[in-house]
Amino acid sequence: MSYSVMVISAKEKSKVIESIVTAVQSKYDACHETLREIANKAKTGGEKRQATGDFVEQILQTIIDTIAKSIPEANLVSKRGSQDSLSMTLNYKGGKIVLNKIQVDRHLWARNKRIAFVENKTYLDACYLDRALADFKKIAMALEQEGTNPNSVKYIVFAGQDAVSESKVLAYEALFNEETKGLTIEGLKPHIFYFLQEKRRSSKELSVTKFLIDVGSVERFSEFIINLL
Repeated sequence: MSYSVMVISAKEKSKVIESIVTAVQSKYDACHETLREIANKAKTGGEKRQATGDFVEQILQTIIDTIAKSIPEANLVSKRGSQDSLSMTLNYKGGKIVLNKIQVDRHLWARNKRIAFVENKTYLDACYLDRALADFKKIAMALEQEGTNPNSVKYIVFAGQDAVSESKVLAYEALFNEETKGLTIEGLKPHIFYFLQEKRRSSKELSVTKFLIDVGSVERFSEFIINLL
């Protein structure tokens, strides 16, 4: 089945992106107050981390929902990875091993076709980036095995705050690209977006401090997704 990207006028796209920024700011204002209350009542660090992770995921979902509402003909859907996991078969020691539940946080579909895999992070440090790219590589391998071109979808990390050096990002991107050249000639490229301005500092927790939204990054991410429809 052929799949062509939708033609959306610059004026329409600009209007949708403007509505996304407004929705994100509104959601951020409402959810951050709730996050602060939950964090204050949390009995363990795990409860606080879970609440913060859920908070960032709500921002991501707000962006997706706003696009879906604004461009209904795209039929944009954000599925939990557990509802859309992949699998692949590996030859090992003379036998076949099946690896199931290959997934990341969100799998995006538009017009009944996968368009992107999104890993959602409260903040992105080198360890989290390395893990996300390892998961993306497994997804690409599973897609290739099922007959889907791994380069036909995008691999995205959406995080609240930046906590990794630019040199480390470039190093891991280069490694990911090199390791996936066996799947596609040119290799694969991850795409990273943050929705808050300041780099993460342990002394200023997201559950306590209300940071400024990086409007430019939100706009770039929104346009990136719209261009995939």
